[in-house]
Amino acid sequence: MALREIASELAAAQRLSNRTVQAHIGRAMQIVDDLPVTLAAWGSGALTRAHVRAIADVVSTLPEERSAEFDAIAASLGPQLSPGRLRARLAAVAEKLQPTTLSERHRRGRETRCVRIVTGVDGMSDLIATLPTVLAVGIYDRLTQQSRSLIDAREQGAGAVLCGSGGGSGGGVGAVGADGADSTAEGIPGDDERTTDQIRADILTDLLLTTAPSLDPTRADDGAGGLGAIRARVQV
Repeated sequence: MALREIASELAAAQRLSNRTVQAHIGRAMQIVDDLPVTLAAWGSGALTRAHVRAIADVVSTLPEERSAEFDAIAASLGPQLSPGRLRARLAAVAEKLQPTTLSERHRRGRETRCVRIVTGVDGMSDLIATLPTVLAVGIYDRLTQQSRSLIDAREQGAGAVLCGSGGGSGGGVGAVGADGADSTAEGIPGDDERTTDQIRADILTDLLLTTAPSLDPTRADDGAGGLGAIRARVQV
């Protein structure tokens, strides 16, 4: 309670959020308690704030009983390396100091997978999924490939429109669609100027809102099961 009150007073004075100030206080306590050698090196000018931030970030991945050994190694390596190179080197050091294997830690880490939403401004929000890295990278790569394929089709269609603009009846590629917009390729409006990021987001939205999961225990045949029949609900 006392820490929250202090954070609240500092936040008001510095015009920061309480959460931001609490994070700063937590980081300071971590450096003082877990990284005394690093703190001394910082005080003497051997390390910069960026070095200390990198050291503190990496030490948080280790159990408390390994902090002292890591602190000594980090403080000795820091003056020789840039903050970026130091972070990479310390990641390897931390891996060697881990009392468990990467596979064991990954099995524990999988238990933290989740999906959450962070409400933003202007009617926008962040949908955040915590997943195993291989799956997260695979999802992002597939979305990227799909968005690039759509952009390629859009550009090829636009080229066909330019080549055929010298005459003809206007049918086929480049013809005006039912909605009045030029169609550069099948299903792609002629005025589509979305960026790769925007298309990735649109494809992800379409997949999540309109398709059924492949692992559906309620499905009895090749058709959609109960999960696929569920529709999104939004309370306004």
